Amino acid sequence: MGLPYLYRLTVGAWAQWHFSRWVRRVVKYMMSVRPPPKRSAQERAEQKKASSIPQAARFRDVFPGLLRIYLPSYTPHDVEIAPGMQVLADKYSEMALQTFSIQTSSLETP
Repeated sequence: MGLPYLYRLTVGAWAQWHFSRWVRRVVKYMMSVRPPPKRSAQERAEQKKASSIPQAARFRDVFPGLLRIYLPSYTPHDVEIAPGMQVLADKYSEMALQTFSIQTSSLETP
């Protein structure tokens, strides 16, 4: 294990803390700028029942995967990408390549 592993643990934990803190601040700001409308308990129950949007992952479902990244044998190359995410990754990679080629071609022309 050694020093590189301890460094990865320290930096990874700090980065996750920093990012989650930033997300909480953004959510707090967004809720203050545009609070959700007031609804009765019956309206909330009906909306929840009719909602087709999947609920956010529960902590207990996410936690084992989160702990896995702190194992000494972890490598991001072994992570399986969900098919839907791969489609998005391909789309944005193509957009980035197009942007890069536009920017580099404008630098080449006098």
